[in-house]
Amino acid sequence: MTLTQQVYEWLRRDIYLLRWSEYEFLTESALAKEYQVSKAPIREALYRLCREGMMESYPRKGYRIRIISADEYRKIQKIRYANESLAVDFFLADPDSKLCDEIKRAAESYGDVGSNLAFHMALAKASQNQMLEDIIDRLLHCVARSITVQNQMKKASPLVYHMEIAEALEKRDGRLAKEYLKKDIGITEEKENEL
Repeated sequence: MTLTQQVYEWLRRDIYLLRWSEYEFLTESALAKEYQVSKAPIREALYRLCREGMMESYPRKGYRIRIISADEYRKIQKIRYANESLAVDFFLADPDSKLCDEIKRAAESYGDVGSNLAFHMALAKASQNQMLEDIIDRLLHCVARSITVQNQMKKASPLVYHMEIAEALEKRDGRLAKEYLKKDIGITEEKENEL
């Protein structure tokens, strides 16, 4: 992994862990000092995050985290569901796939947004399709910050269906896996018909 890629991963993680306020301007100099790297990998990582829609650039001020609206969040979740359902189909189309154990291990370790991302990325990896994996990765990180905020606002732990999804995949029941996936992502019938 290159230094730029490493800085990109650090920044992305810190965005969804709510390290900075959405109103805070971040500068290349301050971030370079914070991460103890030169400005070049910071600049490249910030440029990539802007291109992906996670940050916005303000000339002579710095960068700010881009906050998605509730409507945009619902639409991204619907796109996530479509892509993760496709990952389920690809996984089940390969009778020799040995990736179910990885999905189950990821399902067992739920506790925060990082482990939630790990589970959904294990599902994406099980598709054995790099392009689909990249799409799911980008979608997950677009909504990760919103999910963290929602989880902090709720008094109870969020409902997750990772183990149910993993068990349905182990039984090779795609219909049931997708039903639990829909619940896990939070898509309801009303939200499905919004687009």
